[in-house]
Amino acid sequence: MKDTNYYNVESSIYSSKRYPERTTDYLHYFFKKRLSIVLAFVKKNVTDKNGLKLLEIGCADGVITKRIEEKFGDKFSEIQGIDLSPQMIETAEKNKTLNSKIKYLVRTESNAIENSFDFIVEVGVINFTDFLAELQFVQKSLQREGLYILSIAGRDALVVRFGRNKVEAYKNLLNYSDYEKKIVEYFDIIEVIPYGFWLPGLWKLPALARMMQPVLDFIFTISLPNLFHEKIYLLKLKK
Repeated sequence: MKDTNYYNVESSIYSSKRYPERTTDYLHYFFKKRLSIVLAFVKKNVTDKNGLKLLEIGCADGVITKRIEEKFGDKFSEIQGIDLSPQMIETAEKNKTLNSKIKYLVRTESNAIENSFDFIVEVGVINFTDFLAELQFVQKSLQREGLYILSIAGRDALVVRFGRNKVEAYKNLLNYSDYEKKIVEYFDIIEVIPYGFWLPGLWKLPALARMMQPVLDFIFTISLPNLFHEKIYLLKLKK
């Protein structure tokens, strides 16, 4: 299980390992693809809106919040990132641009402000938490018409079942349908996008993989969605 100490140590190299300028391995592709989907969801839902508030849960060193501010900062009056790792928060603060409106905080229960946020983003986090407790945390913090962008790794994903570097916590994963049964107790599912179809050995040839990985994602999105590394969900509070 990746604990707070792991992320404290990882804080100084977190972005360079996941978001380098040039994509040369599967990890780079995966993180960049997830970021692009988050940005697309935000873009699609901020048209003709202003004064919005956004919270990112598990903000790490602030890559996602920073990119959201760069692209859509005029739409938001408040952007907040919270993380359990104090070192990640320190790094995120150092990475902020001058005059940034982003506020970074170490996560505590008091970070959940009832009915406060129009957007809550939580990617790469919920599989390492108490799933239902996390959904309840978001339910309390989201505005009535707010949106929740959530990524989940599923048990049947090829990278989970056969990947060489299996994450210990993945042993306790459920399949996507089981997670969705829990989600719909609290939220309506607006959209789902699977991403990261892992193929063993593909990224040994990065030049080929940069062309083939998007093709694989496109081809298998409809026919084999449960074999993807993760799915990202756009959710609204249940009516």
